Amino acid sequence: MKRIAHRYVRTILVVFLALAMCLTTLPLTGASVYASDDTSEIATEVNDITASTPPAEGGFSDEENLTDEGTEGTEEKQTEEQPDGTEEKVPAEEENGENPDSISPAVDSDSEIDGNEDPASGNNDPEEPVSLNVEVKPFEGTYNAKAHTITLSGVPEDAVVEYSTNGTEWKTNKPTRTSAGTTTVFYRVTTADGYVLEDTADITVHRAALKSASLSSSSFSYNGKAREPKVTVYGSVNSKALKKGTNYTVKLSSGRKKVGKYTVTITGKGDYKGTITKTFTVKPAKAALKSKSLSCGTLKVSMKKKTASYGGGYYQIAYKKSGGSWKYAKATSKTKTLSVPEANTYYVKVRVVKKTGGKTYKGAWSKTYKVVNKIPVKAQKVLNAANRTPFAGQGWCAAWVCNVFDRSGVLTAARLPYASDYYRRYCTSSNRADLKPGMIVASRYSYAGGYAGHIGIYIGNGKVISNETRITIKTIDEFAATYGHGYPIRWGWMNGKKLL
Repeated sequence: MKRIAHRYVRTILVVFLALAMCLTTLPLTGASVYASDDTSEIATEVNDITASTPPAEGGFSDEENLTDEGTEGTEEKQTEEQPDGTEEKVPAEEENGENPDSISPAVDSDSEIDGNEDPASGNNDPEEPVSLNVEVKPFEGTYNAKAHTITLSGVPEDAVVEYSTNGTEWKTNKPTRTSAGTTTVFYRVTTADGYVLEDTADITVHRAALKSASLSSSSFSYNGKAREPKVTVYGSVNSKALKKGTNYTVKLSSGRKKVGKYTVTITGKGDYKGTITKTFTVKPAKAALKSKSLSCGTLKVSMKKKTASYGGGYYQIAYKKSGGSWKYAKATSKTKTLSVPEANTYYVKVRVVKKTGGKTYKGAWSKTYKVVNKIPVKAQKVLNAANRTPFAGQGWCAAWVCNVFDRSGVLTAARLPYASDYYRRYCTSSNRADLKPGMIVASRYSYAGGYAGHIGIYIGNGKVISNETRITIKTIDEFAATYGHGYPIRWGWMNGKKLL
């Protein structure tokens, strides 16, 4: 069929070519071609041209000598003898068993067959594209110390899923992220028939919040060095303490050597966010007493160091007598003398106080010191009265002693005629271990050997005050040497009442 189609096309081309050649050989005059009235002349010329061309059904002429798909030369004309003796031409197509009326349209051998057509099956419908219903779920959440990744669903069982974090290196293991930040995951799904789906999804982990923080101490004592508390920080993820430098940073106020208030700023880092602020103070150092004494209403205290050694400021002294309430006094120097109500025992303590930045900072109290009066209050009152009682006259030693006791207000002394009477009635010991301030000291006889004797008052430190030719103070030994003839001197409490 293809050869027949080619022959028809070539026959038409040859006819048009012959006509063109004839026209070019005719005189270009209107009388010979177009203007001639002799139509037979034109017909004769046309017949001459057509006679030289092969018939439409008979193939090509010998002059053309064309080749069609490997057949060389012209095809021989086939004839068939008719009953009347004439010959009838038989087309070559009929001779070959082909029907010229059933010729199929020509198909160009150089034309391309559409890729969607299947010549063998005759199915020319285009193939439908493969459809994958793969869904991806990115991750977005808060840091919790666990690994997170993306999730794919709708993946065919026979498909291969690969992952990458850079788009070039692929693995079948899913990438994960634990720490705060974002990881872009490239994923590729390849089906069994070679279809490939590629896309990306993010793993986003947000920073967790700091939960709480504590300081090793909120108060420090002054020591001349910068103070820095230890910090313990907890996050909102678990009960484990966070790591400094990894999970948080610490910033401290400057000037932490001096007494005052300071700030600690804790800021989240890495997987944690947020800020926590804590404060601590530096207070004056703990002071101490160097010495203390109590004597008949006078309390004297002495501190070990100046206030500058404790952080500056001033001293606050607290004191109370036994069974009483605390009273306070201020001291700017190391030594302080206080007038206090008479008592045998006092308690005292001291601390340093400093005012700075509009606030008052108080150091720790020293230990509480017990201060005992060396001389009991009543005895001290007698001694004080002895220093104020005037001379009673020579020979009136017993009267002077009674005046002293009366003036002290401690008791009213029994008025006996002679000193020896006090010796016999109230003075019962000659053991010096029993000798106490405020006791009366007497002899049986006087220095002249008289029976009246002599009497005085023991004032402590081994001394006796008495009324002789004037008011005199002798040591106990001197008193014994003067008045202890024949009988040792003795001592005891006036009226038998202890002055303790």
